[in-house]
Amino acid sequence: MMKNDKQVKLRSFFTLFFVSIFMLAFLALLPGEAKAAPGQVEHIDGEFSSQPNAFPDFYMRVNPQKNTIYSPGWPRNSQVAIKINKSRVQTVQASNYGVVDVTLTYDIQAGDEIELSTLFGSQHLKHIVEIIEITELNISNNTVSGKAEAGKTVQLTICAKSGNGPPYALNCIWPTIELGDSEENWSADFTDLVFGKPDVNEVSISAEVKDAQGNSTIASTRSDYHYHVEPNRTITVYPQTGRIVSYGWPENADVFLEIDGSGPETVTADDDGMVDVTLGENVIHGGTELKMYTLGSTTALEYTVENLGINGSNFHTNTVSGTADQGKQVSLSVFARGNIPGSPGMFIEDWIRTTITVGDTETWSFDFSSLIEGFPVPVEEIYVYSRIEDSHGNATVVD
Repeated sequence: MMKNDKQVKLRSFFTLFFVSIFMLAFLALLPGEAKAAPGQVEHIDGEFSSQPNAFPDFYMRVNPQKNTIYSPGWPRNSQVAIKINKSRVQTVQASNYGVVDVTLTYDIQAGDEIELSTLFGSQHLKHIVEIIEITELNISNNTVSGKAEAGKTVQLTICAKSGNGPPYALNCIWPTIELGDSEENWSADFTDLVFGKPDVNEVSISAEVKDAQGNSTIASTRSDYHYHVEPNRTITVYPQTGRIVSYGWPENADVFLEIDGSGPETVTADDDGMVDVTLGENVIHGGTELKMYTLGSTTALEYTVENLGINGSNFHTNTVSGTADQGKQVSLSVFARGNIPGSPGMFIEDWIRTTITVGDTETWSFDFSSLIEGFPVPVEEIYVYSRIEDSHGNATVVD
């Protein structure tokens, strides 16, 4: 009888033991905080971390501009406490994917200490909010600028969206800016991202400063983008008559013209965006500074008239000479014309062109004998056209 009682008690003990083990295993499978003993591997959402309290993609990203906190890597559906400057602000629940994504009513400022932790403190993050600002996004010249604390590294993400989608294309670049010890302002150019892509319709910018633990403060902005190609505005000046011809302006626009800082005088572009105005003799000469712009424009067309002159043509020696500044390239065209004998109103015209590099004497000359000697009829008229053009297509013409 004693033996049977002992067997019953043993059975009851083992039954209770296995039931307890089963219940513990069952509870371990329920959503909640995942815990691991110090030094053990912790398993979160199918990924592993070999370091104690080190979670995959476990960080926080704070955006003071929007008062938001984004932080992945928490136990799924866990309760996470948010403290700012050691005072609890609120408790939020991580998503089923272990992500905390919250907008606070608290106005986050640079220097605030933000701490996230599970209710039992097994998992936590801490970050001091950094100084990071985007002060200007200039769509006209494809630049972005801002401020950060001196000595910090600013990581930019600049993306250009094409198409109205879905689907749509998103192309990004990631410039990194290292600020010097006394440098607080930063800027970046994203022309290469949008150049030649007329379907780009939006540009978004994110500027980020990280701490040693990988937590970060970010600033962000976005803007509609209208692809623009600046017209090739050029100016051609004829100093002898004071004529100015300029292309590339908005059609029928009022264009302001300054001469050596005086004015402005208002001229009007035609239907094709061309300005053609004659100011008269002795108004424009070599060294005259011209400036043209429209109302509200941020850039102007500026040009300094070249020192170009023609001394004259010598029909006995078939030469022409002139002056220009040393090193300038003078494009020269010489035209010859003669009437056809016995054919009233009929003539033959031919020309020769060359480019002359002006030497240190600041004079140039050209022999056009080859044009005259082979002419089929007597030459009755010689016309000389000289031009100095810069790399932008602006030019001074003397004839």
